Amino acid sequence: MLTTIGYEVIHASSGEAAFALLDASAPDLILGDLHMPGMNGIEVCEKLKAQACWADIPVIFLSAADDKNLIVAALECGGVDYVTKPFNKAEILSRVRTHLALKRAREQMRELAEDKDELLGLLTHDLGNDLTGLHLNAVVLKKQLGDIPPDCAASLSNIVRSIEVISAFVQEFLANQDPERILVQLEPLDIRVILEEAVAQHAILAEAKTIRLFRIIRG
Repeated sequence: MLTTIGYEVIHASSGEAAFALLDASAPDLILGDLHMPGMNGIEVCEKLKAQACWADIPVIFLSAADDKNLIVAALECGGVDYVTKPFNKAEILSRVRTHLALKRAREQMRELAEDKDELLGLLTHDLGNDLTGLHLNAVVLKKQLGDIPPDCAASLSNIVRSIEVISAFVQEFLANQDPERILVQLEPLDIRVILEEAVAQHAILAEAKTIRLFRIIRG
């Protein structure tokens, strides 16, 4: 039925035989019975899902058993669908097409995510290099200017501090691109210090826009 519409079908008479074939070539989808000689269908599915190289292969169970507990067990062990025998030809073809399409969609999403992460990593790396050069120039400029008006000195200090903050973020991002490597550390912070730094950083720009900043301190 499947070969007549263009699918390539590989047959295995038991779970052990199936795994021997899997070592040579992984299929896009597996149709498996629950009751087989040797390993049963649930055992086969559990072993499949335990291997990273096979875990994404969708498994559709075909069985004459209409026991609700068996159906639940088949789905809980990793099966994506369950079809009872005797099955309708149009139904099984529809389910095969659906799960193959879903598998392709997941693979495309994974590829897009990998491409996005790679591009983001490259852009962030280049940004880090530019920030390093910008920070060095700003520090040198601050030293060479010597005595400059307070407003200019404050603006230059804000530039240096902003570059340092962004550079630290970029370095942290590059070091933790893999979500499994992200470590969250809790530590106490003094909110007053953070607010004072924010006020100092934006004071000059606020004054240029005639915006008044107020400090409200509550004990």
